Amino acid sequence: MLACITTAVQRPYEEIWPSDFRAKIEEKRGCFGDVIDIAFEIAGLRKNTDYWCVCIPEYVPLNHVRQLLNGRRAILQVRSLNVQGWHLVYWTGEQLYDPSNKQTYQWIEQLYPAYVWIFDETLKT
Repeated sequence: MLACITTAVQRPYEEIWPSDFRAKIEEKRGCFGDVIDIAFEIAGLRKNTDYWCVCIPEYVPLNHVRQLLNGRRAILQVRSLNVQGWHLVYWTGEQLYDPSNKQTYQWIEQLYPAYVWIFDETLKT
């Protein structure tokens, strides 16, 4: 989550994330629950103003998800290609960035997100 938010706000990683917060994330082996909201707050982003979190049920057709994401910057929670569980990728509205140093997603068509955090299109980065 931290790498994706860093990419979204286009600021240096070390500038955004205090070392004690990074240590907390490493200890928990990722961002979960309320820690996600805290991470957005630390980066200076306000929920329901600068970004919105949308749950995508499995029965929603993928073309509807693509329409939702078309031209919009977002962080997407998807199934990990490397371990059992979840992974986050960043979508610029046109291009997918996967911060993993292992097997990565290359195209939006490869994934089906469970959650998306969509950024306000007028938000300056």
